[in-house]
Parts: sequence; structure tokens; C-alpha cells
Amino acid sequence: GNVKKDDILNYVQDFKKNLSTIIPSEYQLNFKASGYKVLTQDLIPMLKNCFEMYKQANFKKIYIDMGGNVVQKMQVKRVVNSVGLSNFEIV
Repeated sequence: GNVKKDDILNYVQDFKKNLSTIIPSEYQLNFKASGYKVLTQDLIPMLKNCFEMYKQANFKKIYIDMGGNVVQKMQVKRVVNSVGLSNFEIV
């Protein structure tokens, strides 16, 4: 489906609330994004902020299942590289 700005804002709020209950360096972050379409350009900065948030949290490793959407994978890789997130893998 399509990702909306409000979806991202709600996700970030929930993520931060739940993050405060764990020690991220002891965990892997795994999530699935294969059901989403390519993001529009106006949402790219919000995606970048999410990956910066993941980087600051300092998880052991971050895995994202993007299915077979090649364009979406390239889009995410560009954002990941722009924030310098090195413990990230697209599966």
C-alpha cells in the first residue's frame, strides 16, 4: 500500500515509546516493508529521519525484508548510505 505522513509520525511515536523499554544494543531490529510502494519524494526526508533514529538507537543489526521491489530497495539503500548506517541489511 501507500505510506502516508501520518503513518510515519505514528510509527515514530510508537517506536520511541517502545525503544525506551529495552537496551537496543542487545537486539536486532527486523521489519517487513515488502507490502509498500515506492515512497514519494516528499516522504524521503521522513524515511531518512527514521534511519537516523535507528542508527542512534545502536541496534546490533537491522534487517529489512523488502520483497522483490528493486526500485524500493535502491531507494532505501540511498537513504541508508546517506545517514551512514553500517549495521543494516536488506533481505
